[in-house]
Amino acid sequence: MPGSRRLAAFTFLFFTGMWLSKTVQPLYFERHGHLVAFGLSYTAMAVAGTASVFTGRLADRWGSRPVFLAGALLYAVGMALRVVHALPVVAVVSGFVAGLGASGIFIAIRTWIVHHVQEDRRAGVVARREFMTHAGMALGTGAAGGLAALAGGGDRGYVVVLLLAAGCVLAAALAVPPERKAD
Repeated sequence: MPGSRRLAAFTFLFFTGMWLSKTVQPLYFERHGHLVAFGLSYTAMAVAGTASVFTGRLADRWGSRPVFLAGALLYAVGMALRVVHALPVVAVVSGFVAGLGASGIFIAIRTWIVHHVQEDRRAGVVARREFMTHAGMALGTGAAGGLAALAGGGDRGYVVVLLLAAGCVLAAALAVPPERKAD
C-alpha cells in the first residue's frame, strides 16, 4: 500500500477513535457527576499540546515514523485511562498523556507529508487526509451512542466504547506510513 494510502488509513482510524472517545467521555463523566474532572482532563490535554514545539524537532531528527508510533501509543493509553472517572488526578494524567500523543500525531502527519510527498502531489494527499479526518469524526461521533447501547448501555457501554476508541488508535499504528519517498 503506497504511503499516502497508509496515511489516509491511519488518519481514518485515529480520528474514529478520537471522536468515539470525545463523544462518550463527557457523557460518562457527567453520569457520575464528575464534569470537573472532565474539564481538568481536557485542560491538561491542551497544556500538553504545547509540546508540539519539541515534538517537531524530534520528528525532524528521528523521522516521522517513531513520532507516529509513540503518539499513537500515548494517545491510546490516555484514552484508556478515561475509564477512571472518579479520580481527578487520573483525569489529569489521562489528558496530559493523550495530549502528548495527539500533539505527536498532528506533527508527524505534517512532517511526513512535507518530507515524503512530492510537491506536485501534496494538495491531493492533504485533501485525502482531510476527507479521512472528517469521515473518522463522523463515524466516531455517529457510532458512539449506538455502540455504548449495544455494549449493554450505562457504565459498561461507556467503558467498552472508551476502550474501543483506544483500540482504534492502536490499530492506526499498523497503518503508519513508511519513511521512504513512496509518493
